[in-house]
Amino acid sequence: MRIQFCDVGKDDYEVIIAECDYWIDTNPIERFREFELPMTISTPDLGELELSVTYLPTAQRLLLTNCKATNLRVDPDATGIHVRAILFVNECFDEIHKSETKEPKDETPAGFSFAKKLVFDLMRIDVTAALIVCQVVQGINNKKRVIGQCEVKCTDGQWLRMLTTLRESTAETYRLRPAL
Repeated sequence: MRIQFCDVGKDDYEVIIAECDYWIDTNPIERFREFELPMTISTPDLGELELSVTYLPTAQRLLLTNCKATNLRVDPDATGIHVRAILFVNECFDEIHKSETKEPKDETPAGFSFAKKLVFDLMRIDVTAALIVCQVVQGINNKKRVIGQCEVKCTDGQWLRMLTTLRESTAETYRLRPAL
């Protein structure tokens, strides 16, 4: 028996939230007891976000460039889509920046490309304590709704490559996950 918990969105797509497989005993009355079902949370496919990160140690700036969102589940009523990046230092909010807004009709087979550079002031002593949360946001009826988000941590491979190749951008693609 497979048990699935699903969520149905406005566009009638079923998104599996959790599922598990469970085998029923051939003689359940003899072995009747309470079972604890292990649930594995499945992550819905919300799309991907590719971004490049560069650190400029002299200017003490962190740059996010070449943001490209692909395979997004855009609401049919969406009026605009943009990328929002939030910088946290020592687990405290520091700065927020937003890319230019694209219309849903601007989507190409390669996805949405955002050319605006997102520039953060980041002191050299704080580079190893930083975290960037990147969110893909859509506007629906004058409200902003997050499609999905990803995190770039100071312990991630992209961040470590950025620190070894200063002043050069390093690109990586992240799978979007639901925003909490």
